[in-house]
Amino acid sequence: MKVGFFILFLTFFSYCFSQTTGCDDTTVICVPNNVAKEILIDLNRKDKYKEQIITYEKEIIELNTKIDKLESINETWEENYKVSSKLVKNTEEKVKLLEEDNKNLRKDISKVKTKNTVIEIVAGAIIGTLTYIILVK
Repeated sequence: MKVGFFILFLTFFSYCFSQTTGCDDTTVICVPNNVAKEILIDLNRKDKYKEQIITYEKEIIELNTKIDKLESINETWEENYKVSSKLVKNTEEKVKLLEEDNKNLRKDISKVKTKNTVIEIVAGAIIGTLTYIILVK
């Protein structure tokens, strides 16, 4: 009896786990038509995507070169900005120095004018007194 169960058990499981194919020829694939159409569509899409990937890679390379150029241009502009800001600071300092010199010169001019007027008044008084003394004598 044990042998009978063993044979029954062996045949049942060997039948369940064995591989069966509907086709004897291995070059023929049994796929429904709608699945085959979807496979063809996917293959066509794959080809299109490969072409798009190539063009995208070219675009990426071109964009990277543009980015490099723009970065170099930006660096030169930043350098120019630094130089121009230094020049502006220097000219502002020069203007401040010139304004201070102008103020000092104006003060000196006003001092010289007051000295001249005082000298003219004193000289006029001296000349007037001397002429009076000369004419009276």
